[in-house]
Amino acid sequence: MNKHRYIFSIIVGIMILIFAVFISGKGGNETNNVEATGEIAPSGESVSGGVYYEVPVVSSGLNKVVFGLLSDETVFLNLKTAYEGEIDWLAKENPEDSVYTFLQGPRAYSTGVTWGGEWCMFSLRGNSFGSFGCGLCCMANIYDSMSPYEVDPLQMYEYAKVASNYSPTSKTGAIGWTDMWKTLKTCGIDVRLANKPETYEEFREDMKNSVSMVAVVSSTYSKEFWTDTSGHYINIWLYNEEDETVFLAEPGDPENNRTRIPLVYVYNALKLSSNYQYLRAVEYDEKKNEWKGDGMEAVWNSP
Repeated sequence: MNKHRYIFSIIVGIMILIFAVFISGKGGNETNNVEATGEIAPSGESVSGGVYYEVPVVSSGLNKVVFGLLSDETVFLNLKTAYEGEIDWLAKENPEDSVYTFLQGPRAYSTGVTWGGEWCMFSLRGNSFGSFGCGLCCMANIYDSMSPYEVDPLQMYEYAKVASNYSPTSKTGAIGWTDMWKTLKTCGIDVRLANKPETYEEFREDMKNSVSMVAVVSSTYSKEFWTDTSGHYINIWLYNEEDETVFLAEPGDPENNRTRIPLVYVYNALKLSSNYQYLRAVEYDEKKNEWKGDGMEAVWNSP
């Protein structure tokens, strides 16, 4: 009996020691590539209804944000703990720096254009990623920009095949709307499919109430911006009420990628023959994310 008590006491002691080390490590040097700074004051409400803070320093184009002492002596040393505290890191002074904008074409990667990567060289039985990967680039943009995780478009391609009914072939490599919705849903993204509303004002309201949007555009319906495409997924962010522009993630066009364009260009070019015209990404929920991406595997031209 005494032997059992002795063993039990040892186990309890070890558990207490582990717990103490864990507690003492909180707020320590394990920052997940994020550097602690001074006090940062709250600035308002986030898209998801939580509180966002002005974060003055952001690594260019990446989701490694510098957090510091925010409020109530709570320290957020990385994005994961920030999301758990409902911190909206996109709502800050230079939000464009935090948006991922992957490119799909092989020329972009081979010539060293920023945001191109090895996925651009991928071929599915003769069908180049450059011809079908726009939707997957947009999905990777959303996942990497809205969550504390990072994956490349080819990893998104592989995951979509597991998370949805996406079954690409040499003839139809592009991902469809329903599979896009299913995949992002399992990534913890609140996504909603929609058809083109009757008025631009309604579309504008949808964009204002979204963090991001994937839209399918076609020059068949408007040549204001896209002049030679029968159908193409693009990704837009950060609606500006003053000039009614959005930040464009254009996977098929390195020159226009990461530029601001009038939102009405997107509305006018929406492809009506598609079963849906756009997908809204409203917010991210860490608890609903079934895929904790552990980093990009591909070599790429990072910003």
